[in-house]
Amino acid sequence: MQLTASGRGLSREGFWKSCWLLWYQPEEVNGVEEMGLGYRLAKRYWGQGLASESVQAVLHNALNQKQLSSVVVIIEPENVASLKVAEKAGFSAFDNLEFHGRPVRQYRLTQQ
Repeated sequence: MQLTASGRGLSREGFWKSCWLLWYQPEEVNGVEEMGLGYRLAKRYWGQGLASESVQAVLHNALNQKQLSSVVVIIEPENVASLKVAEKAGFSAFDNLEFHGRPVRQYRLTQQ
């Protein structure tokens, strides 16, 4: 796998360990326990579709194999890159709310 502009190779394992965090876990939002999805990707790997592809795979697992009824993502409105990842993964409608004292958008994706 070649992921850098310099052409240096990086193994998949090395990439995931050094550049990427992706998780879903229960999280309390406005007094309700929700299954929250979170993701972080090192900036040098932005714009390559890696986050979108990975989030879609995790959502498929969460909704289909784990039988979760819904998953939420909480994103600060100025985080345009994360908003795009969420929208590409199928999140569309959102609620504006405050989370840990910050204004955020809460998107929800439900099992179809």
